[in-house]
Amino acid sequence: MPRRQSLTRPAPSRTRSAGTAALLTAALALTTACGEDGLSAVDVSVPVSSGDVGAICSRLQQALPSTVDNGERRNTSPKTDRTAAWGEPPVVLRCGVERPKALTSTSLLNTVNGIDWLAETRDDANVFTSVGRAAYIEVVVPASLQPPVGPLADLAQALQFVPARPEFFPTPTADPTGPTKKPTKKPKPTPQPTPAR
Repeated sequence: MPRRQSLTRPAPSRTRSAGTAALLTAALALTTACGEDGLSAVDVSVPVSSGDVGAICSRLQQALPSTVDNGERRNTSPKTDRTAAWGEPPVVLRCGVERPKALTSTSLLNTVNGIDWLAETRDDANVFTSVGRAAYIEVVVPASLQPPVGPLADLAQALQFVPARPEFFPTPTADPTGPTKKPTKKPKPTPQPTPAR
């Protein structure tokens, strides 16, 4: 009687399965670290702010464009919904930064597609911070990108998701630790001679 061939396939060795899993894990980690464009993640300092601002940043993150000034979206490190980056050298966005110290009631603002920005120069880069919104959004544009407001135009539509809020400028008060003027002493009246009778 002829023998039948077994239709049961032998189980793959554990060594091969473990090696394949390790390769897939390494490939996934490399893709996550470098991003789809092959560039490494951009190290960005994460702003610390209130919970309300965090919710605003989450909505903004979902509305951000995939390209800014022809630069593709890149991963940021650490991964958070408060930061984003595009291109090389990267244009970097941080959501929920502190109010700029340079912002005053007389500051000159740049309005790009309905969004007001305070412009500053720091470390050979152009730094723009949104003004009049419920969260301060900072965009750092490398000096090599010209015109520097180009990325702001691409981000304007997304920033419409950040609610408008009037800026408050407190009335300046006198510095209590500053020098004080000494009260001016009035000259003593000179006695007038009494006429003889």
